[in-house]
Amino acid sequence: MPRLPKYKRKDGRCQLTVTNQNCTLMENGTIQFPKSFKGFTLMSMCRENPQFVAFQQVRFIPRKKHLVVEVVYQIQPVEEKEDNGRYLSIDLGVDNLAAVTNNIGATPFIINGMGLKSINQYYNKQISHYQEVTKRINNRNYSNRMNRITTKRNRKINDYMHKASRFLINYAKQMQVNTIVIGKNKSWKQNLKLGGKVNQSFTEIPHQRLIEMIKYKAKTSGIQVRIKEEGYTSGTSFLDQEKPIKRNYNKARRIYRGLFISNGGVAINADVNASLQILKKYFRKFFLTE
Repeated sequence: MPRLPKYKRKDGRCQLTVTNQNCTLMENGTIQFPKSFKGFTLMSMCRENPQFVAFQQVRFIPRKKHLVVEVVYQIQPVEEKEDNGRYLSIDLGVDNLAAVTNNIGATPFIINGMGLKSINQYYNKQISHYQEVTKRINNRNYSNRMNRITTKRNRKINDYMHKASRFLINYAKQMQVNTIVIGKNKSWKQNLKLGGKVNQSFTEIPHQRLIEMIKYKAKTSGIQVRIKEEGYTSGTSFLDQEKPIKRNYNKARRIYRGLFISNGGVAINADVNASLQILKKYFRKFFLTE
């Protein structure tokens, strides 16, 4: 339930925004602040961006035990490219973070998600241990050590997501693809019944953050990103030219781990099959003749 706002704690901190009226971006990329900052400077790489137009502001955002510094600058707007009939389709998952297929005859590929899964498993193990220790010794549920572990884990996750999203955008540009389709169901992480371990692995991977990273990086290259509901794509067969609808849904054909068997007995990676079905679901004419 919504509650009335309360006063900030006495030791509470607010976000500080310093605009280009108070700080200056030098030619070498150094940002100089007023004298009240006592000689503090910040090195920025925004001038290295070929689309750089103007420096705007620096934001200091307080976190529990550290500050996050954001440099805000303007870039040249990129016109969205026209649909050229070349598409990428992405099916998001856990062990396979992203299964990427296309309609131009290039070999599908998978971005491994086991690294993220390993990061989260180790994080959960550490947090569980120190939570028990903190509760037993100090009768508290959280400690500075747990905060450091959480911060480190979040940085690792962000790094992984940035590299994955950058790879996808570079691949799309290399293949001259102007449209990317990503499968995502509304409220797909609520009320899951996949088992405790699978639920934990799935919910702890920030797929929405990956989608947002792909979106903004695609926008700077003029690439369109479309989100499509992926219902019935994992239990219908692309090789049998089945439409991804409830009548054709039969998940019994998805055997072993990540293996889908078509009606003709042909084996295909289950996530690749789902990715192709997402593409079929979004586009009526999704395959090129050449």
